[in-house]
Amino acid sequence: LFQPLRQQWLTNWHNVALARLQLADFPTDEWSWGERIDSFAPFEPLYLTLAESDPSNRAAWHRLGFLAMNRGEYETAVFYLENAHQLDPDHRGIRKLLGYSYTWLGEPEKGREQLLFISESRRELFIYNDWWTSRGQPELGRASQAMARQLPPANR
Repeated sequence: LFQPLRQQWLTNWHNVALARLQLADFPTDEWSWGERIDSFAPFEPLYLTLAESDPSNRAAWHRLGFLAMNRGEYETAVFYLENAHQLDPDHRGIRKLLGYSYTWLGEPEKGREQLLFISESRRELFIYNDWWTSRGQPELGRASQAMARQLPPANR
C-alpha cells in the first residue's frame, strides 16, 4: 500500500518541480524549446527509477519521452512515449509528443496517426518548419511541413 502511494507522490513532486522550471520565465512571447535542456537533466534519472520500479507509471514514461524529445533523441522519445501511450491511449499530450517524435524520426505514417485529431498540430508544425530551418536543421523543417500538409486545418 505505501510503496504505490510513495511512487505516486514522488512522481507528482517531480512533475511540479519540472513544470516550475519550464515556466520560470513565462510568458516570454517567444517560441522556445530546448534552451533549458541542461537544467532538465537531473530529472531524467529520477523518472527512470520511477518508471523502472513501476512500469505502470504513465507520468514517468511521459516525462522521460518529453525530456528525450527535447534533446532531439527521437528514437528514445518514441520508446518512452509508446510506453506511456499504451497505458493511456487517449492522453492528448502523449499523443502529440509521440506524433512529433515519429515525424522527426522519419516515420510520418505513425506521426500522422497520432496527430490527426490534435487540432493545433497542423499550425504548430508549420511554425516548426521555420523554427527548425532557422536553427540549421532544414530536414526537420521539411518533415514538419510535410506532416502539416497531411493534417486537416483546425476547426475554428
